Amino acid sequence: MNNKYIKLGIFTALAMALQWAETLIPSGFTVPGGKLGLANIITMLVMQLFGTASALAVTVVRCLLAAAIYGGAMSLPYSLCGGIAALAAMSLAGKIPKISLTGTAILGAFAHNFAQVAVSCIIMSNIYIINYLWILGFVSVGAGAFTGICATLCLKKLKFLK
Repeated sequence: MNNKYIKLGIFTALAMALQWAETLIPSGFTVPGGKLGLANIITMLVMQLFGTASALAVTVVRCLLAAAIYGGAMSLPYSLCGGIAALAAMSLAGKIPKISLTGTAILGAFAHNFAQVAVSCIIMSNIYIINYLWILGFVSVGAGAFTGICATLCLKKLKFLK
């Protein structure tokens, strides 16, 4: 078996563990719908170490497994759309010269929140939910900065995995 797939499996398990661990953080610390996005640390690491296609695979598998194990069917469209939107934004941002991994993560966090609000508007048939995006935009900056700094620190230790 290819060593790369074993590493991607381990990263997928780590992302799921971080996603689950995030549910243990009391909701009083964030605005409703606002999260740190700890699994996004893994997405960024995989994208940097193995490329966007591998990061997409890890994101999709994580979202599917997390919905099946502890999220429920209704969490899948939110998680999957948010994860794919974040990855797309981070992949595009990675092509911009001199943008840091933290800046990339902030853009990814905003794209994630935008996609989840869009899904919510569609599922609830209520366009006015879009008004909540400005609050989540502020959350995106803090959460993205945190996950970007974490990913940067981890990447320095994991360069040998390439």
